[in-house]
Amino acid sequence: MKTLILYASKNGGTKEIAQRIANQMDNVTLCDLSGEIPQVEGFDCIVVGSSVYAAQIRKEALAFLAKYEDVLYTKRVGLFLSGIRENQEYWQKNFPSRMLADAKAAKFMGGIFDPKRAGLMDRFVMRVVGKIKTYHNDIDDEKILEFVNKLKS
Repeated sequence: MKTLILYASKNGGTKEIAQRIANQMDNVTLCDLSGEIPQVEGFDCIVVGSSVYAAQIRKEALAFLAKYEDVLYTKRVGLFLSGIRENQEYWQKNFPSRMLADAKAAKFMGGIFDPKRAGLMDRFVMRVVGKIKTYHNDIDDEKILEFVNKLKS
């Protein structure tokens, strides 16, 4: 199975998750959605991941999903989100219901908050809303393994 893993990351957490997924699979192409994207038609499996801020996935991920929605329905698809807090609303707000229903795997993987990499506004929001002031990493390797196993089955 030839797999394309695409990610949209603001501060690196989603990229880290995408790399961990790629490390557990064979024949993988890993690609940042803010860069050049290979021809998706040549892949059997497409994985799309994005960080979530204010319940919204990254604009690069939204643009990719809109552009390739019809192609994705013909592929084995995995969707993942990263962030500090999980909320079911993120899925309904950002993905077509058919895509969610057809996805072979869809999971929230946790995330990273690094105040050294975050801007002033992000640090403020995390301190006030998230109650997080220091480095925080709750990426869940068990969820990543479950995700990969669902994609492979």
